[in-house]
Amino acid sequence: MEEKEVRPAVFASAFWLGIAGPAAAVVGISTRFVDVTLEYLEVGKTYNLRTLRNIPYTVRNRGDAPITVKVEPTIPRRTEVMDGYEAVPDPSWIQIVPDQFTLGGGQTGYAEMVISIPDNPEYNGRHFQATIWARTVNTGLFAAGTQSRLRLSVGPGPEALKEEAKEKAMMTLDFDITPPQTYVQDLEPGKTYDLNELVRRKLKITNRAETPIHLKFNSIPWIPRFHLPPGYEAAPDHSWLAFKPSEEIVKEDEIATIEPILKIPEGDEHRGKKYGFLLKADLVMGVELEVFSQFFVTIREKQ
Repeated sequence: MEEKEVRPAVFASAFWLGIAGPAAAVVGISTRFVDVTLEYLEVGKTYNLRTLRNIPYTVRNRGDAPITVKVEPTIPRRTEVMDGYEAVPDPSWIQIVPDQFTLGGGQTGYAEMVISIPDNPEYNGRHFQATIWARTVNTGLFAAGTQSRLRLSVGPGPEALKEEAKEKAMMTLDFDITPPQTYVQDLEPGKTYDLNELVRRKLKITNRAETPIHLKFNSIPWIPRFHLPPGYEAAPDHSWLAFKPSEEIVKEDEIATIEPILKIPEGDEHRGKKYGFLLKADLVMGVELEVFSQFFVTIREKQ
């Protein structure tokens, strides 16, 4: 077993559930094994979490009376499975040794967690989630339990794959948005405007790369690092500016046109105001970019 191939990330925050029983006795258990992520696992291999990364499974008796605790891996409910993962096909992939122990009041128990990935190539590149369920047994009505999340990736995990995709995308990008700034004056509140028509200059996306790019366009709140011209202020509501289409596939060596559509709501409170809006372009695949275009609009004074 090669330790370097598995990279666990542990988010350890204690969770416990306690219930007061007869004569004010407390039945409660907690664990610091809350959310553990393992990446770069391989099919056909077995891993001992304590040996590999010194991460034992622990459970503590938060009560003042002896209890027996049973620990077992289970398949999570669909609503519990995190984005990018699927429920583990078989909870027997995970073994807890021992899976049952008796703890005195305030005592902590330790167990080995052994993970075996079946020798089946269909699991390569997939990401699985299991629930580790610890509960008291033989305590009658006054039982307690706690759940932990275990995430397993056969190969790189979802976050690592996103970073790889981002790096690859950034290496091949070669596009821009023109014009970088657009000024529009004498707008009437309550009307809808296509800013391309008003300035007689189209908002264009030029893709100079040898591959298509799939972009999405959003009006976002003004970012303080961008300078507002004297007399202008950030728009009270950035959603007044929208774009048609809101996303576009721009083919290699092509130019696409985007329509900025602006509607300032009716109301004299906007008259005479000067607002700044900000367009941000990102890749649809989830990669955020630092590509912007600025819009500065002046609202007509009341006649």
